[in-house]
Amino acid sequence: MRAAGNLENGFFDGTADYQLHLPARLPLNGFWSLTMYEVADDNQLFLTESPLGRYAIGDRMDGLRRNADGSVTLWISRGDPGGDRTANWLPAPKRGPFSLIMRCYLPRQEMLAGRWRLPPVREAGA
Repeated sequence: MRAAGNLENGFFDGTADYQLHLPARLPLNGFWSLTMYEVADDNQLFLTESPLGRYAIGDRMDGLRRNADGSVTLWISRGDPGGDRTANWLPAPKRGPFSLIMRCYLPRQEMLAGRWRLPPVREAGA
């Protein structure tokens, strides 16, 4: 998944805070997960250390908070967004750029054919 926003060399800038707003239902028959990777100096991707011990967040995760309409807002940042947002926080690396990989299991035809696309990751507050 690549997104508009504060990208450098195709990676997210770790100094910014981001959010990803997902609709209540994605066109898939399985589940989804979003995984955080830190970018090493040689551009290799590695799971990153996390204050929550959380490297990914997904729809089957205990404690995930949904909005009133069933949608989900994910918070991606170095610092804890606080309050109810912490439940949907995917911690970014302490320093340097990072990458996000969204996995959608058992996608339906509209996703496979590209007729449905994931919403962009946006800078929080933008």
